[in-house]
Amino acid sequence: MATKNKKSLTYVVLEKLESSLEQWVTIYTHGAGDPDFNLWNLSYKGFKPRYFKSNLNRLQKNQQVALRQRGPKVEARITRQGLVLWRNKKFEQLKIAKPEKWDGLWRCAIFDIPEKKSSMRNSLRRKLKELGFKQVQFSVWVCPYPCRNELVEVCRHYRAEQYVSLLEGKYLGNENNIRKQFNL
Repeated sequence: MATKNKKSLTYVVLEKLESSLEQWVTIYTHGAGDPDFNLWNLSYKGFKPRYFKSNLNRLQKNQQVALRQRGPKVEARITRQGLVLWRNKKFEQLKIAKPEKWDGLWRCAIFDIPEKKSSMRNSLRRKLKELGFKQVQFSVWVCPYPCRNELVEVCRHYRAEQYVSLLEGKYLGNENNIRKQFNL
């Protein structure tokens, strides 16, 4: 089935349904043998029809999708719980693209999160580290690659927009140590 580098079947299903938010989407029709997917065929991604059907049933049982039978067709719609699950899975897969050539600019994330929100601060640090940022000082993290959209997504996810600033520019000091950390 899906490897760690590939999207999970749950992610693929929820992503497709999320793009059709508030609408019922025909998933497949019943026929002899395996279902014929009207919307998309996931076999090219390595997913077998029986996994698809069991995944849909599990998502329905967990109230993350709503399914309904319309004659020989099965239609699906994402629910609020499904939307939350999809956003969380999308967030887990968030990555910063590494361009072929570095543009020479540093992206610096600076935050000042109150002590009473220490769990938010710790989660933010973990995610910045996971995204490839390096810590320069306690609440100062840098990355050499464009990451504005990714940082905005991280701040939204943790509801930390008011505590985080992103700066972009040249490093005016000796940047050799930090460049080594990024193999630049």
